Amino acid sequence: MVFYVIAAQRGKGDENDSKRIAEDALRNSGRPLGTVYPVKVDKSKFKIGTLDQLMELNETLVKVDSTLDSTCKKMEKIARETATNDTFVEVPDKGKVNPFEYVKTFQWENRKYTQGKSLLEIAASINDRMKMIDNDIKKIQDELTEARNNHAQLVKKDGNNFLTQDISGAIYGSAKNIDPRKYFVETIGSEMFATVIVVVHKLHIAKFKSLYEKVLPWSTEGNFGAVPRSDVSLGIEDNDGNQLWRIVVIKDKLQEYLTEGRKQGLVLRPFVYDAEGYKREIQQITELENKANLLKTQLAQKSLYAFSELLIALLHLKVLRAFIDGVLRFGIPPQFFIGIVEANKGCEKGVLASLNEKFDDKTLAGMYGNSGKDDGAGDIGHDDFFSFVSIPLTSPLGI
Repeated sequence: MVFYVIAAQRGKGDENDSKRIAEDALRNSGRPLGTVYPVKVDKSKFKIGTLDQLMELNETLVKVDSTLDSTCKKMEKIARETATNDTFVEVPDKGKVNPFEYVKTFQWENRKYTQGKSLLEIAASINDRMKMIDNDIKKIQDELTEARNNHAQLVKKDGNNFLTQDISGAIYGSAKNIDPRKYFVETIGSEMFATVIVVVHKLHIAKFKSLYEKVLPWSTEGNFGAVPRSDVSLGIEDNDGNQLWRIVVIKDKLQEYLTEGRKQGLVLRPFVYDAEGYKREIQQITELENKANLLKTQLAQKSLYAFSELLIALLHLKVLRAFIDGVLRFGIPPQFFIGIVEANKGCEKGVLASLNEKFDDKTLAGMYGNSGKDDGAGDIGHDDFFSFVSIPLTSPLGI
């Protein structure tokens, strides 16, 4: 689907005449080119202001339109990715309606954008609303990203066995069968020694026992790496037959021992036993998971309403632009027709050409036509000049 918000008038005809002309333009002899939906707005209530003000505001609104359109698309994308419900537009007295139905039945909402204000004030209100909604959603996204990053830093490495996964869960999960003071030297306040966990396959235990003491050979000064005969099985084994063994290493030699031991094929994990710290970490992980889930739910809910509000704002801005352009094009009092045109598939160029012909002012015929610049909406570019005002609508994303 392709939509255009148009403002059109032929000669001195009134709004109803222009509406009939637009409808006739889309009744092609072969097949209909599209449908015209009149915009319900009382143009006489707008405070028009001076010509200079209109021209300046018209130029400014082109930029606001571009930003608002991209923000609306972004919000719809977030809603589609996070929410389980379809997008909607919340309309007074109607409730939630399909976005495309809202476009087709659009009418100006004075309670949101009061026509009693100046055009500049209405435009500022639309722009401010866009910024407020965008900032609210961005705040939730930032909080969600922070929660996910913090969670990722705390979550232990996962894997199929002890060779690839974090071993903390296995050790603390077997706490009932392990006396910490027997296996972990830091629990008795040792400042000279460090605990190292070695992952050993059950078929390679003898090889491990013969190797770990020799990783850093005894020096002539009596220095060494691993404490002889410090190997003890923790009694923990994964489904692949990998077991956890504890050895004790001189703390000053720990990094050197880890480097050399890994070169010799040992799977070494320095380990400091802290059961309470582990419990706190698990609690933090759970809290962060809950926080992320809550923020994701908030994002889903708020993005749906954000999209609704932004599409409402976007349609009002498009109509406001059509009105201003119509006044600059056709003059005052504003008797021109404002409508939303839905082009049938494959008929986009035909719609524009037919409308251009029907509203043709022969005195300006040489000025009409396509600039050749495509902005992605049915070959309509911002530099095109037709016998009517045409503003493309590319939101919602399904258009």
